[in-house]
Formats: sequence, C-alpha cells, structure tokens
Amino acid sequence: MIKGFLDIIRKENPLQQAQQEAFEMLMTCSAMFDEAVCRLRNSEMANEDYDIRAEDKAVNKLERDIRRKIVSHLTVGHVEHIDTGLALSSTIIDMERLGDYTKNVYDLSRRYQGDLVAGEYESQLRDVEETVRKSFKEIVPALNNSEIDHAREIMQRCTEASKLCNTIVDDIIMGKAPEFESQQVTATVILYFRYLKRISAHLLNIASSVVNPFARIGFKEKDESI
Repeated sequence: MIKGFLDIIRKENPLQQAQQEAFEMLMTCSAMFDEAVCRLRNSEMANEDYDIRAEDKAVNKLERDIRRKIVSHLTVGHVEHIDTGLALSSTIIDMERLGDYTKNVYDLSRRYQGDLVAGEYESQLRDVEETVRKSFKEIVPALNNSEIDHAREIMQRCTEASKLCNTIVDDIIMGKAPEFESQQVTATVILYFRYLKRISAHLLNIASSVVNPFARIGFKEKDESI
C-alpha cells in the first residue's frame, strides 16, 4: 500500500508535502520518547529545555495539516489515489497516538520521585526500551523506501515487546512477581510497561502499512497459503 503512495508523492501535489509531514511526526515522536524516558529513568541526562508538551501539540497540528492536504488532493479529482490517501490517514492516527503515550511517560516522570528502577524486571525493561528506540529510528527509512522485509522485522520486534509487557504486567497484578519497595514503584512500573506496550503496538500498525493493503493495516500479514 505504501509503495503506491510513494509513487504518487514523487509528483508535485499536496500528498508530497503530507508524506514529509508524516515523517516529521515520527521523528518528533522519536525525540519525545528519548527525552521522556531519560527524565523517568536517568534524570541527570535530561534536557530540561526540551518542551515535550509543546512537541506533542506540534504533532497534533501536523496530523490536522496532513488530513487537509489529503482531502485537498482527493477532492480535485484524484479518485485513483483514494486507497493511498486513506492509508496515510490511517497511519497518522497511530503517529498521533505515539505522541500521546510518550507524553504519558513524561507525566510519569513528573510524578515519580527519583529515577525509576524496575527491580528484577530491569533487564527486560531495558530490552523493551531499546526495541522501541530502534523501531522509531528504523521506521521512517522502511516507509520511505517501501522496505517490506524491514517492515516485517519491525512488526515482529514490536509484537514480541508487546507480549513481554503484557506478561510482566499480568505477573505483577496477580502477585506472581517479586515485591517492589513501595506501592508507588509498583504502580509506576505497571503504567510504564503499559505505555511501552501501546507505543510498540502503534509502531507495529505503522509498519504494517508497508506490508499490508489498506484493509489490513494494523493487522497481521495475511498468510496467502491458507
């Protein structure tokens, strides 16, 4: 689906600008995520001049502008581009949600005293954080170049991260996990894993637009052998 979209945007029309703005959304969310995690986990390295809330508003503004450009392009008669316009409209919703969940991580950092450490889950938490960072960095090239195999790797990576987050949250809630030093730590770890799971899920949805046709964006790739 994205390949058809990229063929279109190489011509001079509003969709060309819309694509660049979508990439800008992703890169902004990536920078927001890095800073939010730093403030929650390693506050000494945080950049206090970086305004995460302002960046989130910028992401929201880009989403609205992209929608206007898509409508502008389609309403002047480019009906042959409806599927690709709809595909971009779908993925920018996921991009906007990336900003929202990253802002949630930032809000955790403002309420939690000190740097969060996840006890016996620390190693797994670092693995999930690295998965998200890597996926953020790789998803723009995968979209821009219609790299289907690369997009599949991102989808698989994010699927595994989401499952791990679910398992850990379930263990903590059901009392199967080692006790944390306080209820505040327990609640913060649960929320953080949940936010990371949702960020992973939205990155997966975006990557799926390279692999799947419009109707299956956000779903697993269909096994054509079945």
